[in-house]
Amino acid sequence: MAMVFVLASNGALPAQGAEGAASRPSAQDTRPFADSRPAGPAKPFKFVLPGSVWTASFVPLPPEATGGKTLWMLTTEIPWDAYDVFVFANDVPEGQADLDGVTRPSRPYIPPDRGLGHNGYPTISVSYRGADFFGLWLSKRTGGKFRLPTEAEFEAAALAGAKGAWCTGDDAKALADYAWTQDTSVVDGKAVPHPIATKKANAWGLYDLHGNVAEWCTAKDGRGVTKGGHYEAAAADVSATSRRPLEKAWQKTDPQIPKSKWWLTDGPFVGFRIVCETLPTNVKIES
Repeated sequence: MAMVFVLASNGALPAQGAEGAASRPSAQDTRPFADSRPAGPAKPFKFVLPGSVWTASFVPLPPEATGGKTLWMLTTEIPWDAYDVFVFANDVPEGQADLDGVTRPSRPYIPPDRGLGHNGYPTISVSYRGADFFGLWLSKRTGGKFRLPTEAEFEAAALAGAKGAWCTGDDAKALADYAWTQDTSVVDGKAVPHPIATKKANAWGLYDLHGNVAEWCTAKDGRGVTKGGHYEAAAADVSATSRRPLEKAWQKTDPQIPKSKWWLTDGPFVGFRIVCETLPTNVKIES
């Protein structure tokens, strides 16, 4: 049976206001949680996502991986626990208007998790637009600045300082401890996605950058491309440099004309994670 999704009306990206500086605020600063931000060199931080009980945890990437910029990466792929808040506006109190000004995805008729797992599992079947707008929404909602990683940032994070194809160098046997691939993800004879952070973290504290779900990144030309391979792929296809642009086959059974801009009816292996450029000021964060 084809998966049918509702298309939301298109919306332009809202104008971006000035972002809060990462330095310690002045005494006049009125942002509600500005003083809770870690001071000094970049440190890990976490906060509870508005509208949920899920905690987003970020670790700083070394300057050599970011061209000298201060940048944090989410330790895991975005789970449904977080994406549901975005799709269903669970962060908006009942009876109040949604004032974030960010277009949200269409609400699917059929659960896009395809019955492969929900709470604690990575978001799947999401388009580049859906992943990109999540970062925009989270930025507006928290006062920080969040976005998808670039290809270069993803590759550096996936290797975590190692030399070779994977965070294990070129040791394919050791990769099984870090990656859900076609060799490790099979349940009842079928390769399936697994809950986030159930394999080992790499040397920088990041999970599932090889396998589990392929992750949307932004290419040099500004278009979306998936990186890192997925649970149905061979070990050779989950390397740090593995990449696949959007393919028509990922929406083959979508009956809509034009195809949905938010969902991939035939992309149950596509998800994403985000990076943070500016720390949040409208949520309480902990180091």
